[in-house]
Order: sequence, then C-alpha cells, then structure tokens
Amino acid sequence: MSGKFNLFKKLTNDAKKQVVKNTVDNASTSEKRLSFKDLLNLGDETRITEYINEEMERLTSTEAGKSIKHKILTSFGEKCHVIGMYDTALKYFNEAKEIAEEKGDIQTLGQIYRKLGNNYVKMGKSDIAKEYFTNGLEYAKKLDDFLGIAEAYIGMGHSYWRTSELDKAIESFNKGIEYATKVNNRNLIGRVNIELGNVYNHMGKIETSKEYYLKAINILKDLNNHVELSRAYNNLGDVNMSMEKWDEAIEYFKESIESSERAQSLNMKAWAMFNTAECYAKMKDIENAKAYNEKAFYLLKSANDKVGISAVYRNKAYIFSLEKNYKEAEDYFRKSIDILEEANVPFELGYVYYEYAIAMHDMGDDAKARQLLDKASSIFEEINSESMLEKISVLSKKLSDTPATTDSDE
Repeated sequence: MSGKFNLFKKLTNDAKKQVVKNTVDNASTSEKRLSFKDLLNLGDETRITEYINEEMERLTSTEAGKSIKHKILTSFGEKCHVIGMYDTALKYFNEAKEIAEEKGDIQTLGQIYRKLGNNYVKMGKSDIAKEYFTNGLEYAKKLDDFLGIAEAYIGMGHSYWRTSELDKAIESFNKGIEYATKVNNRNLIGRVNIELGNVYNHMGKIETSKEYYLKAINILKDLNNHVELSRAYNNLGDVNMSMEKWDEAIEYFKESIESSERAQSLNMKAWAMFNTAECYAKMKDIENAKAYNEKAFYLLKSANDKVGISAVYRNKAYIFSLEKNYKEAEDYFRKSIDILEEANVPFELGYVYYEYAIAMHDMGDDAKARQLLDKASSIFEEINSESMLEKISVLSKKLSDTPATTDSDE
C-alpha cells in the first residue's frame, strides 16, 4: 500500500481519483474480522463505523496518505451515504471540507458541498441542502466544471421538488440536463429523467411522469446503474399504485428491491419496502403490509431517514384504521405530520392529511374528516397537484354536511 502512495504525486488527476476509489473500495481486512460486505449484510452500524475508522487510520498512516486525507474522507463519506448512514457520512464530509478549505482545493471542495447537499436531502433538510448546492454550483462555475455544474443544478432541483417548488425544480433540472448532455454523462441524464418524472407525478401529470421513468430505465439499464434503477422502479411502482394498479406496482417494487440489493443501497431498499407495505395495505393484505413496513422501519431508523420514517408511520396509521383501531391510527397520523411539518415536505404532508381524513370518515367523524381534507386541499392547491385535488373532490362529496370542528374542539 505504501508503494502505491509513493507514486501518487506522479499520477494525473484522473488517475489520482481512481487510486483513491480503489484504495477505499479494496481496503484489505485481516482474517480475524468480517469484511465490509459481511458487515453490510449484518446491518451492524456500530461495527461498520469501527471498520471505517480503522481503515481511515491505516490509509492515512503515511505522509502520502495524509496528503490526500480529504479525498479519502470524501470517499468514505460517499460509502456511508449510499448505505444510508447519513449522520456518519455528514461527519466525514465535514472533516473533508475543513481540510479542503485549508488546502485551497477548490475542485474537491465543490464536490464535497454537492455531496453534503445530497446528504442533507436524505436527512429531510432540503432547505439546508439548497445552500450547499448553491455553494457547490459557485465552485463548479469557477472551474468551468460542466459535470459539477450539472450535479449542482440537479441537486438544487431535487431540493426544490422536496419543498414542492415545482417550477423552480423543473428550471433547475432542465439546466442540469443541459450540462450533463454537454459532457455526455448518461448516468446523470438518466437520473434527471427520474427527477422530472417525480415533478410531473406531484403535479398530477401521471402519463408524462411514467414516460420520464421509463426513459430513465432504458438509459440506466444499459449502464448497469442499480442505485438509480432502484429509484426509477420504485417511483414507477408508486405511480401504478396511485392508479390502483396493485399487481403492476408490486412487480415494480420487487424490481426496486432487487436493484437496491445489487447496489447495496439500504435506504432505497427501505423506500421500496414501505411502498410495498402501502400497496399491500391498499389491497387489504394486512399481514404482508405489516411485515414489509417493519422491515422498512428497521432500515430507515438506522439511517435516521425522517421522511421515510414518516411514511412508515403513515402506513401504520392506515393499517390500524383497517383494523378499526382508530385511536392508534390517529397517534401515528400525528407522528407522521409532525415529522413532515418540521422537514417542510408539502406533498407528503398533504397526502397524510388526505389519508387521515379517509380514516376519520370511515370512523364516522365526517366533521373532523372535512377539517383534515381542507388542510390537504390547501396544500395541494398551493402546489397545483391536479390528481390529488381530484381525489379530494371525490372524498369531499362522500362527507356529510356536518360543520367542521375547530382546532379547539379536538
């Protein structure tokens, strides 16, 4: 290993990047401990962190290793991000940022800002993420780094989508695809098609959304990009579920789980699982719904994915309402709402209010159902989600003319 680092200064920038990647990816282990892959399969976050810390110490034990410590930290941060260890990833990215700032390494600094943005999005902090993507964009522009510019715009677009600023999201994604095309980066082009599919899904333009997801899948299959493929399959499953095409949705969720396992993306696996749970719940298959929901919760809790956890709580609430246990259902609806209000995720928040209203209608409390439906309607009107407004209109017609209760009546 030391010989590899002795040659490091003689390598080109691209070669240096590959050395860092190979060094991290192929970090050796003694026979007395489990491999990184084995630890991933066990899902033991404490031991994974210990493993990474040991490798970090070993890789930076030489002068040459210390000179690229910020690059190694960034690589380990990326590993933790992919497997859903967002708090640990944040720690490594911030350490790398401090070193890169001291060294004046603008290129690596721009990359770190963009990675921090992605990490904050996964942590349910999209407003903070926007600031990091903006900084990452500025560094990329200074270097005429078209790939970096594309990544920053795509990250900003995703953040705007999360906060339901859909026009800004589309504008950012279009700029992202412009720069991704300039460098012919098909991975990014595939990802942008997923992102645009998400936007049009939230706008209620389902057929347009499906077209973008299918286009993304065609691109990403050729590239064997299973991280992004798992997202595309998951989101296509979600679209089919919204159209009540349950069997098709389940098949896409299974594809998503398979791709996420191949990519070792525990977070994406969890998202596909809680969507599968929701689908089974809508099919009234409570046993499978509970099983998939609990598996998802375990993975999401270890990753501290708050938005994902809110979806698990929403599923639990829906399942409790199917079982006529409305007290527990209300508790979990409120837990989900609390998370989404704090994370500022309007579409998902509106959807929870909509599901909550259905449960209250089923319980016979149409007054409360109308109050909740009014909250959902306000959110979806603001973000102009046609499909959800149509669903709200259908449910509203089923409610009695009983006056809505006020907050003080609850």
